[in-house]
Amino acid sequence: MTSHTQPIKQDQSNMTLKETSVFLLEKFMRYFYGWLAENDEMLGRIVYVLHIFVFNMILVLIIVSHTIYPVFWFQVFVFLIVFLVWTQHVILRTCICTSLERKLIGKSAPISVDIILETLKIPVSTESRMGVTLLISSLTVFFLGFEILSRISMNLREQFQWSLWG
Repeated sequence: MTSHTQPIKQDQSNMTLKETSVFLLEKFMRYFYGWLAENDEMLGRIVYVLHIFVFNMILVLIIVSHTIYPVFWFQVFVFLIVFLVWTQHVILRTCICTSLERKLIGKSAPISVDIILETLKIPVSTESRMGVTLLISSLTVFFLGFEILSRISMNLREQFQWSLWG
């Protein structure tokens, strides 16, 4: 494993999109948290904590956008964040944060989705991790997207008086 004091060496000419994304995230994390992390495992733990924090922040944003501040522009903003996360999961077939966690901590270390798997008593495996990640992110995008469409539809019906209920 490399120490935070050593530069990240990698030939970027033959890297895939996933490898490039993980490489750039690692570079970013080493730049901002390298002073705090003495080794790769500590930096990996920081990535793990931030990953869980971002997941929880997105949940809070969804709740706030439906209860405390349910305005259209904020719901679209939250939808776009969730859509970007989902797109990354689908295109790369993994989460770049999880890939970086596993690179820095090791393949045997627990990752953020394991909390959900353990809560639901689902055996932890590569397939269950990816399945639950895709299921949760896909359902979230699906429902938030349909909500945006319904708000647009209701607004158009009201504006153009296309409905008796609008």
